[in-house]
Amino acid sequence: MLIDSNPAATIKVTPSDMRSAAAAWDEARDQVENANPADRVPEIATALQGGAAAQQVSPLVGSLNGRFKVWCDGATGQGEALRKATEEYVTADHQSADEGRRQESVIGHGFRNGPSEITVSRGPAVVDPSAPPSERSANLDRRMSGRDL
Repeated sequence: MLIDSNPAATIKVTPSDMRSAAAAWDEARDQVENANPADRVPEIATALQGGAAAQQVSPLVGSLNGRFKVWCDGATGQGEALRKATEEYVTADHQSADEGRRQESVIGHGFRNGPSEITVSRGPAVVDPSAPPSERSANLDRRMSGRDL
């Protein structure tokens, strides 16, 4: 995903990049999971029997396991969130494209107007680009429904 220096002007989403990032989180999780040294810490107790270090083995193992688990769970969550966001974006993008094609067809070719089956062409939609998006949508809805004629 690329974000321009002016995010309000341009946001480019590349689903394949988002999926790659999710896979990278999964790989990082696997590597961190396998790097947890907690399994080797009990060797300290064997090597230093009766010493102060030996008494700290159990708390250290618990702390390491907890910290590694928290990090791995976070990485799993990041990967899942990226996959979910990617699919939501792709779905919304397809729906927007379908709706745009539908509206373009209606505006360009007209549509059946009620029971009379007369084809009505609404012509191009004229909007004020400086108007708020909700006002532009409302004007387009009025134009599409014939309420502005």
